[in-house]
Amino acid sequence: MQMVKLRSTFQAKMEL
Repeated sequence: MQMVKLRSTFQAKMEL
């Protein structure tokens, strides 16, 4: 699903 990828990217950006 694309939502899962979007969520992963959002979390990675927040961690950065």
